Amino acid sequence: MRPSMLALLFLALTPLAGCPTSTTLTDDDAARSDADAVDAAIDADLPDAPGLDSGDTTVSCSGHDAMSFPAFDRACVSDSDCEIAAHQTDCCGTLDAMGIAASESARFAAAEALCESQYPACGCDSGTVNTDDGTMPPPGSGTSAVVVRCLTGVCTTSARASMACGATTCTPTQVCVMECSGVPVPDGGVLASHCVDVPPACADTTDCACFGANPCPTGSCVSVDHGAPVCLCA
Repeated sequence: MRPSMLALLFLALTPLAGCPTSTTLTDDDAARSDADAVDAAIDADLPDAPGLDSGDTTVSCSGHDAMSFPAFDRACVSDSDCEIAAHQTDCCGTLDAMGIAASESARFAAAEALCESQYPACGCDSGTVNTDDGTMPPPGSGTSAVVVRCLTGVCTTSARASMACGATTCTPTQVCVMECSGVPVPDGGVLASHCVDVPPACADTTDCACFGANPCPTGSCVSVDHGAPVCLCA
């Protein structure tokens, strides 16, 4: 081919300066673009926590069954090492109140948020709560009747039973609080007592603030022991 013909061919294949070029997307390119947009939307809604993202296959909850959920450390030395983790197991709100190590709290919260977001709106409320030892609190009580203890080195939950409290009986969602039940104890006499409702937030904390107000008949609350306020005499 002569040099003049080569020059003409080069000019024909080269876009002119300042002229826009057009690009045609293939079907694969379009599909990949759509997939990237979906992934970005999912990532925007995910909780910001270590070890979890939209591709985490350890969390798969749908329909009426929790198909896959991660395991959490349950090792403990004392009760204070444990927390109650309320895991939803179906679209009607059935809960497994599990005992886990307090150090796993953030990781559980992230996994549970992702799990609950996958359940459809079933329009039902089972009110059922299951515990590690098989005991069941009253329907609809949530975790307010659940306690967690360190048993043989494992954080284990159970349902609180009804208990006698002076002339009355406290329900599983209540605890018996005695007048000045802490230290020092007054000399002689019978201590007054009453039943106090236990908010779910008080199930696994030692902070009296979970009650919102002083639950002690006399004196003041200094700590919480398995949902029961410990009152210090004035």
